[in-house]
Amino acid sequence: MAVTYLITGANGFCASRAAQTLARHGTVVALSRQELDITDADACMRMVALHQPRYVVHTAAMADMQACELDPYGSQAINVQGARHMAVACRENGARLIHFSTDQVYSGMLQGAPHRETEPLAPTSVYGRQKCEAEQHIAHILPDAVVLRLTWMYDFPMRCHRTNRNI
Repeated sequence: MAVTYLITGANGFCASRAAQTLARHGTVVALSRQELDITDADACMRMVALHQPRYVVHTAAMADMQACELDPYGSQAINVQGARHMAVACRENGARLIHFSTDQVYSGMLQGAPHRETEPLAPTSVYGRQKCEAEQHIAHILPDAVVLRLTWMYDFPMRCHRTNRNI
């Protein structure tokens, strides 16, 4: 059976919801950190080659801004190099990449209207700078990738879905 969607960060806030929704449109393989270490380039290549997905939905990240500030090297490995590894694996295996980024690539300041794609990038946090750097790598490696710059995620607790502990 052909895999339509391979999702990274399966236990995360976005991935758990994406997997449920995308399962209505095709076959989903959702991989947790224990199943795929995105900091390992060879593991990323092997997993994408094994499943041959049409789309890779890359949600895996260290998104806790305080944790990124406290461990910039560890978060760099996940947020930048992990995204880069997934982009290379997608390019080499013909998969389309959908990368989850953040609105923190802008100034990190709240505003009353949505950001524009043409707005200058000026991240002020380690997390924002790392996601901005990841976007740049992805654009270079896989120019047809889709990058979604998401804002904070709010919702009601849902059974079998992770909620954000900082909201």
